[in-house]
Amino acid sequence: GWESALQVGAAAAAAAAGLFLAVGRGVRACGVMLALTGPAILLAHVPVPDAGSALLFTAALVGGSLAAALAGSAALTCPIAKLHRADWALVMLSLVTAGVIRGLLPAMVFGPRAAGCFTCPANLAEVRADQPLYAALTHWGLVLVIMSAGALAARAGWRWLAAPRIVRIVNAPLVLGGAAVSLFAAAAAAHTLTLPTPEIDATLRAWWLAQCGLVALMAAGVAASGLRARRLAGKVAQEVLAAVPDGGSLTAALAASIGDPDLALVFSRDDGTVIDAAGHRAGKADRSLAVLRVTRADSVVAEIRYRAGLAGALDQLAAAVRAAGLAIEHLAARAQLLAELAELSASRQRIVEAGDAERRRLERDLHDGAQQRLIALQVQLQMAS
Repeated sequence: GWESALQVGAAAAAAAAGLFLAVGRGVRACGVMLALTGPAILLAHVPVPDAGSALLFTAALVGGSLAAALAGSAALTCPIAKLHRADWALVMLSLVTAGVIRGLLPAMVFGPRAAGCFTCPANLAEVRADQPLYAALTHWGLVLVIMSAGALAARAGWRWLAAPRIVRIVNAPLVLGGAAVSLFAAAAAAHTLTLPTPEIDATLRAWWLAQCGLVALMAAGVAASGLRARRLAGKVAQEVLAAVPDGGSLTAALAASIGDPDLALVFSRDDGTVIDAAGHRAGKADRSLAVLRVTRADSVVAEIRYRAGLAGALDQLAAAVRAAGLAIEHLAARAQLLAELAELSASRQRIVEAGDAERRRLERDLHDGAQQRLIALQVQLQMAS
């Protein structure tokens, strides 16, 4: 029915969006987490008693709780700001809790026959059937899920709130969707603890479908971000084709793509120096700035310097840069020419100044040397006569 369609669709969308992030955009951690969310949803969708295959039955026991942890980890690792060690530790805690404490360890002590499931396939991960230990591991696993999922959602939400406005807009579906999935997982774990027996009731079923819908929203947000970047690239390309822009107008267009009015466009020279569009020498980039280098045939043509806090909107800027590639190269060549003309003018000025200095030296020599000798000779001739 529609529930199965929602789960399968969310799984496929998450896998596709994650691969696009990891391969197409180079956002590896976030992309891999989102891509793995897809198979994890399918494992959770497997009807465990009727799995049919022992391998599928065991995989569902071990990995059936990973989907929410992976989606929340994708939200936390979204590159809206620099990740700290505590963030990575929280990601590892969430994955270990879901995959090991809630998955592998209980599966190792779960015996289908001992639990009364005589139609279940064999549990390939079973080491020793121990129902009391299974119940204890399940209980404490749920407690850890509440803690880790809640912390994951809070941290992801805080990083999103602290990001610049353009970064929040671009990454809202991915980050907020993943944080909401984590909150639903924490709520579902808390609800499960109140049940007399661990079973999936109507509330848990509804919350699980809501999580699948949120994962689909995360994937849609990734697609929307890609479309927005492509539309922005088209807009910049139209401006470039309309008329070759000067340095100021092109810089303004690039700045508008990520909402950074202080964005700077500079160009590299063969001697390693950096110049602006007018050919004047520019200083080194400040540590508070991020730098996007535009290359052609392994050589740096230009540098785009922007606020490091806007790194989460790098896709938008990169799309605009690709669209304005020809204009940037044109401005780079023009800046090189202006710099060379300035150097030539300065060289001519130095030559003129050197000639003037030499002429003044000769005048002094004539005045202080030859002229004095002529006067002395005249005096000697007068004395001899």
